Amino acid sequence: MAKKIRELDLFGQRDFSLALLQIGLDAESGPLPYLDNAELTKPYFVGERRGDVVACFIDTTQVEWQKREIYKKLESDPTFMPNLLKISGEHFEKVEAFLKGGVIPKDELKQFFDGISTIWRWWAGWWWAVEALEEQGTHQNVLEEIMAFRRKTERVIPIADEMTVATIQALHPTIGKYASVVLTQELLNDQIPNETLLKKRFEHCLLIGDEVFVDEDIEKELEQLGIELVMPQPTHPNGLLTGQVAYKGTYTGKVSIVLTKEHANNFRKGDVLVASQTTPDFIHAIKKAGAIVADEGGIISHAAISAREFKIPCIIGTKFGTQVLKDGDLVEVDADKGIVRILK
Repeated sequence: MAKKIRELDLFGQRDFSLALLQIGLDAESGPLPYLDNAELTKPYFVGERRGDVVACFIDTTQVEWQKREIYKKLESDPTFMPNLLKISGEHFEKVEAFLKGGVIPKDELKQFFDGISTIWRWWAGWWWAVEALEEQGTHQNVLEEIMAFRRKTERVIPIADEMTVATIQALHPTIGKYASVVLTQELLNDQIPNETLLKKRFEHCLLIGDEVFVDEDIEKELEQLGIELVMPQPTHPNGLLTGQVAYKGTYTGKVSIVLTKEHANNFRKGDVLVASQTTPDFIHAIKKAGAIVADEGGIISHAAISAREFKIPCIIGTKFGTQVLKDGDLVEVDADKGIVRILK
């Protein structure tokens, strides 16, 4: 009997190092402390890296299960979210002292990685809570509490990523850009792969759990596990994209795709910033943008928060804006109606 294929859907694209991605994928894959240490079917979350960009794929059926269970807890236990945010805050305080930039001392690396992992594991709970509450349209006070916590802590993961790469480069001065494809255990055990393997990882690799696959082993592993990585299929009838309004307004301008910090550094003033999602590293580009269009959604997404702060027309949740739109396309962003029109 043929093995049943389990689909993992594109969740977003990042420019994380493999080390930080590894921590995040492992943390979100369970056990889930906010749901009584429930276990998930693995692999639940995997990353496929090409160059500087990582595509993250997730089992959306298990996401939906989490959202339902979290919402049940929110409805039945008024202390659930306050406790979740309290614990999340306590773990944030434990690592906050580390997050000053620069190089992490070698003897503190494991403590640092463990701290980031614990934070990430708890934070997934309030992230999915927001999606559940948005869908249900309830508990506005809870959403506001989460948004305040999100703003306070939004720099944690980008700073942790920068510090990890800086530490690898400091400990291994000749590694250069390949610092971004070293795993946590390789760094901790001083077992850095040779340059040939690092180059292959940088060009194209698959991260599942604590293992990286390259070349033909990518397809072999996916087949062995019985999973398929699914990209959304772009549909844009009559040159339209639709999404959720994050901040109202209209704007016409040229598209600039921003997926990495380097893209953000080269952003042209007045362009329409199109991203899978924005991060704090993109803030100088956001300030120059005429409008923002993001694949991912949610009122606590960085794009939505930034658009409200800087009063920039913004549409989120377009799902495949970064696939349909190209650098230089002329578009009209109608954030009053949640529509992006491709003009040229």
